[in-house]
Amino acid sequence: MIAERIPALASLSITEKWTLAVELLDEVERREGEMPVDEGILALVEERFARYEQGKDPGRPWSEVKAGLLSESK
Repeated sequence: MIAERIPALASLSITEKWTLAVELLDEVERREGEMPVDEGILALVEERFARYEQGKDPGRPWSEVKAGLLSESK
C-alpha cells in the first residue's frame, strides 16, 4: 500500500487524514482525463448500467458485493 511507504501518514490526526483524502480526491477529479481507461472494462460497465436502467438487473447492495469480494480474497 502507498500509506505504508509514507510512514508520516500514521501520525496525522483523523482531521488531517480527512483533509488529505479530500485534497487527493479533488486532484483526481481535476485530472480524471489522464487516467488510463481499459476499453473492455468500460464496455462492461456501460452494458451492465444499461441493463440496470432497463430494469433487467436490479443490482446488489454494496454490503453483498463487499462480502463476496472479501470471501474471494481468502
